[in-house]
Amino acid sequence: MILGFPVLSCPKEIRDVADDFKDLLGNYYSAFVAALCGSVLGISGYNNLVRFLMFSPSVSALSRFFNDPEIYQKLNHRHRKRLLSILERINKNPKRYLWTIDDTLVAHAGEKIWGTYWWHDHNTKGSVHAHKLLVLGIVDRDRKLLIPVFWEVLHQKIEGHEDRHENGWQVALKLLDAAIDLGFPKLAVCADSWFAGAEWSCKIFSVQA
Repeated sequence: MILGFPVLSCPKEIRDVADDFKDLLGNYYSAFVAALCGSVLGISGYNNLVRFLMFSPSVSALSRFFNDPEIYQKLNHRHRKRLLSILERINKNPKRYLWTIDDTLVAHAGEKIWGTYWWHDHNTKGSVHAHKLLVLGIVDRDRKLLIPVFWEVLHQKIEGHEDRHENGWQVALKLLDAAIDLGFPKLAVCADSWFAGAEWSCKIFSVQA
């Protein structure tokens, strides 16, 4: 739901999180703060971010931030390093946690944003122009909380850019391998049925062993 009133400054709790990434962002810092704040407050779209967040940079500055694919990898890498601090807690009580994998659509009005395509929306049975993010996270069963660990933008197979495309289940296995290599524990894995397949099943059994 879009807020109907302007926000003069980003709440301290959100800005404190943004500041953990400040050294990576350079000129993108203000755009990142606006995007992060907008996500928490339920504001989407460049125009709405500028309209309701009085501290947001211009639409063109937001566009440059979202269209730089290299920044996503930097932010993701820093996020994973921050999460390593919870490993000791997970290893003490592994049955409390499980891996979960799912995809989500982040709709956008503009059709020239890097990594966006027209995707089928299973909820509305229609099509939506969006980023499709595959998210690998750890679920804390006691707190009923999902902690995102990895995410990656999924790409459709289009002429001239076939090298970008990977099936969702292949990306999921790649992210799971990377998490284990990074030091995260082997836990039970939960995912939708469309991930099912011989390669997937063999890998998941090895992760749960």
